[in-house]
Amino acid sequence: MSRVTYDIVLRDPLEETTLDFLWPIKIELRQPYLIVRFVVLQKNASSYFDRPTYVAGKNLDEKSILNGIIAGLAPADINKGIKKLWSDGIIDSTRGLFKKPHSTTEEIMDEEMGIKANNPDLYAIMQESPLYTSLFEVADAENSIREFSTDPSRGLIGFSSYSEQGDADGIVEQIISNN
Repeated sequence: MSRVTYDIVLRDPLEETTLDFLWPIKIELRQPYLIVRFVVLQKNASSYFDRPTYVAGKNLDEKSILNGIIAGLAPADINKGIKKLWSDGIIDSTRGLFKKPHSTTEEIMDEEMGIKANNPDLYAIMQESPLYTSLFEVADAENSIREFSTDPSRGLIGFSSYSEQGDADGIVEQIISNN
């Protein structure tokens, strides 16, 4: 848990103040990985005041916390784990940034179609290439996570929604165990 302070500007009349919140952060050591999980705080400052507000900034963000925790550690390359789930049909990418021999390119499928399902030649190239910022859909209809973003070459995975069933943790576990 960490404490984050938001700098708030109030209008009518003009005034500056702060709001403090506890920020849930989970750090887990899973040899050889150090997993840092953040809950994204998106606070509606106006709900705390009875006049218009503007969030001018905050004293902490994910990057600054990570810099303090992982100083000197290299990010994990999770390409192998992501590609294994992709190969097994557990996930399919609708957009992906990947490295070609002399350039980096991004492929975005029309109508959110999966690359593996609809463009096998591109899928084969991407399976042999380092992946960067990419979006994956989860194929299992029973999974409460519909999609997630990842930057496998930098060891990052992002979920846009919370799963009470622990499905996000399950996906992370599958990626790590197949890496």
